[in-house]
Amino acid sequence: MIRSAALYGFADLVRSSGGNVAQLLEEAGIPAEACDQLDLKIPVAAYYRLFNLASARIENVTIGIRLAQVRRLSLLGPLGLYAREQLTVRRFLGILLRYIWVHNEAVCALLSETSHAVTISIVLLRDRVSPTRDNVEVALGALCQYLRSVIAPHWQPAAVTFQHPAPADLSVHRRVFGKNPSFDHKMNSLVVSPQDLDRVIGAADAIMESYIADYFEGLIGERERRFGEDVRKLILQLLPTRLQTAERVAAILGITRRTLHRRLAEEGCTFSDLVNEARRDVVHELVAAGRPFRAVAELSGFATPSAFSQWFKRNFGRSPRHFRAKAAT
Repeated sequence: MIRSAALYGFADLVRSSGGNVAQLLEEAGIPAEACDQLDLKIPVAAYYRLFNLASARIENVTIGIRLAQVRRLSLLGPLGLYAREQLTVRRFLGILLRYIWVHNEAVCALLSETSHAVTISIVLLRDRVSPTRDNVEVALGALCQYLRSVIAPHWQPAAVTFQHPAPADLSVHRRVFGKNPSFDHKMNSLVVSPQDLDRVIGAADAIMESYIADYFEGLIGERERRFGEDVRKLILQLLPTRLQTAERVAAILGITRRTLHRRLAEEGCTFSDLVNEARRDVVHELVAAGRPFRAVAELSGFATPSAFSQWFKRNFGRSPRHFRAKAAT
């Protein structure tokens, strides 16, 4: 599910572009009041469907990146308050990535760091309907705006990358990110400097943070993410590198391989199940988006196109080429 705050600005944008907001919401299966309230829960599939419909009906408007322009931390509700009171940007980002599922259960965000750069990558999980490029762009653009709110008004990331092809007009992307993103990349990501994450948030209040932490954790109660979801996030990040092994994931988590398998078994799943599910999400999205099959094979962690084709046929019941042709009709 997704909080209806994710639709903030959608109605105004559609109306200004000549679209019919009520009709789009109805066809997507979203209640009309979702654009006026922030805390309604809407299904992930309906949210994706709405963006699919809007992009098909409204010509020459990049909906996602334009919505990113009006994203603000307060739209995250209690999560935004909790993150805002952290002492450093690193802790701020850690809270956002750990609890972003409270706002949007479809987002998987991961952080990897070297001595020179920190990469924050985002994957949107499929839920019967694939996410659109607009869904990806609003998610990454919103993250940039959240970071800007605690670093500096004109801060910009070191780099921005998207998996999908570049649009004809990049002017709005430049306004949101401060630079032109790279497209047709392996990941949807922001790259920032470690120094940016080590900045102290001047207005942070440790006493207020303590109160808000208790309040926020009381709100989410027992809904903490399961261990398997963290493992799934790591697999999604590792797929393009072909390092999605149990040994590698266990090492990142700081546990043994045996502990990894035991904890997954306690939740009723296996590591191979999670790898297969992650691949299905990534492959379905990339094939539907028209990416070359060789690139899809590489991004989903296959050593050869033939291994990818065999796996695809077992999982989807037809070859990648036939699947794409059927989807296009």
